[in-house]
Amino acid sequence: MEIRLATNEQFESMKNEWQSLLKNSDADPLFLSWHWQFNWWSHFSNSKKDQLVLLLAFEDSNLVGIAPLYLTKIKLLHLFNITRLQFIGTSATGHGGFRAEYLQFIVKYGATGVEELFFKYMLDNLQFSEIFLLDAVKSSATISALNSLPGYRRQKESGFTYITNTSTSYGSYLKTLGKNTRLRLHNRRDFIENLGEVKIKPVNLEDLDSTFELLEKLQEKRWNTTNDKLLPRMQFIQSLTNLNSIAISGIIVYLKDTAVACTLDLIAGDKAYNLQLTYNEHLHKKLSMGLLALGYSIELYCNNPGITSLDLLEGRGKNSNYKQHVAAQGIEITSINYIKTTMLQILYRCYDWL
Repeated sequence: MEIRLATNEQFESMKNEWQSLLKNSDADPLFLSWHWQFNWWSHFSNSKKDQLVLLLAFEDSNLVGIAPLYLTKIKLLHLFNITRLQFIGTSATGHGGFRAEYLQFIVKYGATGVEELFFKYMLDNLQFSEIFLLDAVKSSATISALNSLPGYRRQKESGFTYITNTSTSYGSYLKTLGKNTRLRLHNRRDFIENLGEVKIKPVNLEDLDSTFELLEKLQEKRWNTTNDKLLPRMQFIQSLTNLNSIAISGIIVYLKDTAVACTLDLIAGDKAYNLQLTYNEHLHKKLSMGLLALGYSIELYCNNPGITSLDLLEGRGKNSNYKQHVAAQGIEITSINYIKTTMLQILYRCYDWL
């Protein structure tokens, strides 16, 4: 088996090969698609400090593995300059645009030892201080191979995704919920409709500008924060959906012609992924507007025979883990830090001991 380091030009031109391998692997069809990976790199990488490290594994001239990574330079604790190796789609200072989850190396079904060869290539040929794999599938062969390396590792975070089965009817889904959850997610529709006319409109590509402005407005009001990456985020979504393999979806909830909630989803294959849900949390003390919006969204997908699940991804809500009440627990996601240099190992050991 041979490991090769791809160029930026090869990255741009290998969509068909990449997608063919992806379909013959257990890797996620959205976040590990060529569309997500290449467009994230195009929109959110920093040409001054980021270096593409796209490793390809070939067996008898056939592509059997992809390790989508890059090197970036950061200042640790505002004191130490280090070089970090991490997944494309993740950022040293946050997630850059939208958070990517279910990350791992893409390896063809039946191919063995590929992940180990990728890590061996990194250790033998690349200059870096640490490997930091964010939002990776904990049970993946990628994490297993990383954990087998000698040296110091730090597990940073771990959590579960949550997935709603939409292959059943909406009525059947509601029967699986607890009484209080069903009240907040569905039965309060009568209450909000007594406040005024409620309209549900779909999110579409033609109105993407106004949708992002709405998301930003609701998000800023709810969290008291602004996002300085609004334009690149919107351009990123446009780039994905213009390639036809990924579709934009979601809903906007209007009360008396005023938008009070919005969801932004992407569809890959038969799965919808909820990238963002934001809403007016102060509309009325009896309303959980976020759960109501989610109920409308789930009903939309239950009525769409082409969508079998809505993935709410990993992460808690602002005040509680609402996802555990409305969806089934999915895959465990973790973030692991592998320390290569001796000095950094000593520093981290001291820090962790304290």
